Amino acid sequence: MSEPSSDRPAALDDPGYRAAVVDLLGVLSLGELTAFERLAADAEMAPTLADKAALAAMAVAEFHHFERLRDRLAELGVDTDRAMAPFRDPLEAFHDHTAPSDWLEGLVKAYVGDGLATDFYREIAVFLPDPDRDLVLDVLADTGHAGFAVREVRAAISRDRRLAGRLSLWGRRLVGEAISQSQAVIAEHGRLHERLVELGADPSRAMAPFVAALDAFHESTRPSNWLEGLVKAYVGDGLATDFYREIAVFLPPRDRDLVLEVLADTGHADFAVREVRAAIAKDRRLPGRLSLWGRRLVGEAISQSQAVIAEHDRLATLIIEGTGDLAGVGRLIERITSAHTDRMKALGLNP
Repeated sequence: MSEPSSDRPAALDDPGYRAAVVDLLGVLSLGELTAFERLAADAEMAPTLADKAALAAMAVAEFHHFERLRDRLAELGVDTDRAMAPFRDPLEAFHDHTAPSDWLEGLVKAYVGDGLATDFYREIAVFLPDPDRDLVLDVLADTGHAGFAVREVRAAISRDRRLAGRLSLWGRRLVGEAISQSQAVIAEHGRLHERLVELGADPSRAMAPFVAALDAFHESTRPSNWLEGLVKAYVGDGLATDFYREIAVFLPPRDRDLVLEVLADTGHADFAVREVRAAIAKDRRLPGRLSLWGRRLVGEAISQSQAVIAEHDRLATLIIEGTGDLAGVGRLIERITSAHTDRMKALGLNP
């Protein structure tokens, strides 16, 4: 863990720093409120009255955490609903994509998913001044749910060894979804957003022309299972990343460096490769299906990219002028295609 910073009493006088603290308290408030709701819902699936009571007590503790965060936001003159609002969509998307099908999946989700979030927020908390650092660490303290989840899941596995495989896959899926949504939040609240503001652009308006194409791509390439989701994230995101890297070299130095930095791999690529190759090693029928899926992703990505370039003259001009001529554009496409082939091979699939 990072070393704690010294207390900075005047830190909140800085508008940027204050906004970051409010963002953190906002996302934590939403997380605690959601945890309360989820634990209450999980209690309905509990197999015994004792389990129901245990989860109900944990839910109450989570709500008390929410109240403390709400009170701190009020001290800062911030409306809690407004502080939570920017994070509602990605958090709801995560929970929509990872709705547990039974009691045990609910326990694993709370233990693994909440554990990832807790570790992340603890790392950030050490940079805060008091009283916010102590508050964040307090509300992140375990309510007893971790030990409860471990006992219940291990007891269930001891009774039925087949559960270990299914719940392991479920845990990996949770990690993938958590990484995906975290990337979305960081992208929306990070340096790209700040740079657009510096340039006098409204980030929402700057993104608006591309929303339809991105939505169309995701709508037409909705994965049917965990492995297709991993391939989509690795292959689809890889194509987009290669394309943006190619364009980035035509930008002024500051913007070029920023784009290349936010496109840096977060570790998801290696994770996807390991998981897909491990699954293929267990079932040799998978390569054919996933290879077809990878080709479909390429086709859809190219189709949407062509539509975007055709509709945005300035983007087309940047690419053509940057590459020199249409032959240069052709070489750019060849480089992206070659990188895609390498990715498919890394997964153990046929390009």
